[in-house]
Amino acid sequence: MLFLTTSIFGVKVIPDSPSDQWKMSRSEVFQLNGDGWYEAQMTSSAIVDACKSDKAAFIDFPAVVHGAHVVKLDGREIQRLGDPSFKKVHSLFGTFSIACADLTQGQELEWTAYSYTKYFARISYWPHLVKSLPMHNFFYETLNIICGGGLLIVFIMCVLVFLGKMSRDLTVSFALASLSFSIYLFFSSPYLFGLSLDMLFTHKLTDGALWLGSGFLFYAFEKTGIIGRKNLIFYLACLLVGLFFIVAGKSGDAVQFGTNFPMLPYIITMSIALAALLRKSIHQGFDRSSTMKIISLTLFVLLTISDLLIIEGLMTGPMLGSVAILGGIVFFALYLVEGIKAVYAERDVLNLKAEVYEKSAEIQNMLESIPVGILSIESRNGKLIIGEDFSKFLVESLSIRSVKELSFDALLDRIGITADNREMITNALHSCIHESEISWELNSAHFPATSTSSSLTTDENEHYYRMTWSPLLVEGKIDKILVTISDETLLQAAKKSAIKSEGKLQIIGELIACDWRKIGIFFQNFSRNIEDLQKLVKVPDMDQRRIKLVAHTLKGETRTLRLTGLTERIHNFEDAVVMGLNIERPMKELIKTFNIYETQRSEIFGRTEAQGKIFVDEDDLRAAINGERTDRIQHYINKSAINFFADLPSIRMLGISAKSLEKLALITINDKQGPHFVDIKDSTFFESIMVHLVGNAIDHGIESPEERSVMGKKPSGLITIDVYDNSFVFRDDGRGLDLEMIREKMAELHKTDVKKFENFADETDADAIFLPGLTTKDEVSVVSGRGIGMDAIRTMLERRGGTIAVKLGERKGRFASFELVISIPGMIRTDLRSRSNLNATWTIEPATPTRA
Repeated sequence: MLFLTTSIFGVKVIPDSPSDQWKMSRSEVFQLNGDGWYEAQMTSSAIVDACKSDKAAFIDFPAVVHGAHVVKLDGREIQRLGDPSFKKVHSLFGTFSIACADLTQGQELEWTAYSYTKYFARISYWPHLVKSLPMHNFFYETLNIICGGGLLIVFIMCVLVFLGKMSRDLTVSFALASLSFSIYLFFSSPYLFGLSLDMLFTHKLTDGALWLGSGFLFYAFEKTGIIGRKNLIFYLACLLVGLFFIVAGKSGDAVQFGTNFPMLPYIITMSIALAALLRKSIHQGFDRSSTMKIISLTLFVLLTISDLLIIEGLMTGPMLGSVAILGGIVFFALYLVEGIKAVYAERDVLNLKAEVYEKSAEIQNMLESIPVGILSIESRNGKLIIGEDFSKFLVESLSIRSVKELSFDALLDRIGITADNREMITNALHSCIHESEISWELNSAHFPATSTSSSLTTDENEHYYRMTWSPLLVEGKIDKILVTISDETLLQAAKKSAIKSEGKLQIIGELIACDWRKIGIFFQNFSRNIEDLQKLVKVPDMDQRRIKLVAHTLKGETRTLRLTGLTERIHNFEDAVVMGLNIERPMKELIKTFNIYETQRSEIFGRTEAQGKIFVDEDDLRAAINGERTDRIQHYINKSAINFFADLPSIRMLGISAKSLEKLALITINDKQGPHFVDIKDSTFFESIMVHLVGNAIDHGIESPEERSVMGKKPSGLITIDVYDNSFVFRDDGRGLDLEMIREKMAELHKTDVKKFENFADETDADAIFLPGLTTKDEVSVVSGRGIGMDAIRTMLERRGGTIAVKLGERKGRFASFELVISIPGMIRTDLRSRSNLNATWTIEPATPTRA
């Protein structure tokens, strides 16, 4: 019975025409081998010779369905497809080809084909030369996987789209059909998924999934009326017989018999349903639904017949069964979608009469209960009036007895529309009502979306209203304007509270990230400076230079501590001072923001004042009292100069400051002739100086990574601090001082001709960087650019008996390298007591100090 469909058509195990290039080692092509499989072995020297004369060609080998291949050249294996023992499946349909370029060093080609069934122990053509690489595996493997993926997507879409919109039986059967077909296609090439399956199991799994999917599909066909109940029962009976042989079969031939058994009933049943659909559509006309069904059945029938003929050896060509399954499923899904749309459309029509009947009552009920103020504005005899229908909530929200008692102007007054806006709204309404819709487009921008009114309440709280204005058209013209008014006072209060809470959380986060000892000292100093600023700004002839110095220093300190809110307020205050604006408002905002930060700091860290106090570890204190290690207390008072500078916030935050200006920078600290130490209590003073020096070096001196690369420099700039007794030297490897620019800025500052400065010595020009208001930056940044920083440094140093001087180096064109020599008597001292073996140099990368 198994061979009936092939033998009656005279299908041979090999092509009818013999091959002149291949020789068989046996009388029969396929014979049983010792392992129980069917094996065909052939050799050819002629095809190797043909390859040598056309090295760009390929040898195309035929497929052995559910088979395997081994190819040897002069006894050496060069190609293998599948497993001759059939313990591991490569692909159920795959074949292969060999490039002639790979055979140039051989003489004889040996090809062995294996089949695990007698039914498929045949080939459709002899291996032969082709000019281009064959595309067989695209149809045998790749197309199967693509279509399998498409079916899996259809399965998911069934669950998400169809469930609940059509009968559960139809949804489940169609979804399971898609899933079963996808399993069949995926497992046709198990090696692609890294699976190791034997041939018999794979044969049962794929063919079982194929026919099980067809059963679910036919059930869906019956539910939609494509096939009748009797036809479904007939096909399912044939299908059950086939599935029995597939599941119970002990050999490949038995399983294949189960596969072949439902094939003819499948094609016959599908063909009958297709013919009936065509006949019905011809008589009644083709619509979208019938077209989708016809395309679906046509794909299933024609391409399935094509694959059947190819498998049975009656014709050759690409396998398109996967396309038939995917296409048929997709078009059937589109048909189901059309059915869903029709059901919903019918339901809408049935509900329409009831909706029309209840419309008037529903609208009136809506106006009574909807929590939004709704009214209409009409124009009668050139006068704007409020329409008769309005919502009850409008009366409650405006705290009035009736809208009818209000004139249009009184309504606008109640919701807080100003006199100017009232006139604009009135004119716009007169321009729109009784006019075409285009007039609305021209005037709609004149209607406000929000307003605030304080006249409706007895307390100080304001009411916040949101409004929408919409035209109502009658026969293409605007009959009236519909206005909705919603009281969003509570919503606005909630938004303000949320924004305030969000700002509070940000401030808490910034404070927690700071060192609690340093933050206490900072706030004490900040508070004193704020008091100084308040006194300075109250003086009639206020000292602007002093105000700028204090503000600029405060900004640098807050920036290094990353207190963004305070930094922004100080920057705004500084802007107002520099531009000569009213500074009262920015001063109030600065004080308000500082008080918020101070309150949060007190809640987080308590009100312990750090100024003048030392916080000592308990173990260190106990050791000092017992006289064991008195030097363990020393580092709470003094720090080695290298550690002292490295721990300053402006140094530690170097990387972040540089990144804000899209630059890279490192810093090296050298202790010359040391070790030296610095008293910790002086950290605020040194930080006030370093914040300006580091900011200027990054913003003015060090170039961007792109500029430095063009100049042959490393992308990262280098800042160097050399520490000596009572002094330190600060420099960077940037572009240096632009002496020509300094002369130009000096001329602008003194409002004179730049030629007056041409004969000045370079050192004189360089010293001008300390002049108040002189800067070589054209734009102000949060780091520098106001001409204040260097003036602030010199002022601070002079108050402590120190000095700062510019020492010029080599000059190249406009620019000259330089270093700043800072002298601070008594503040950097040689540590004669120190026995620590510190390295003389630290290199500090952005934000993280590491020993060099």
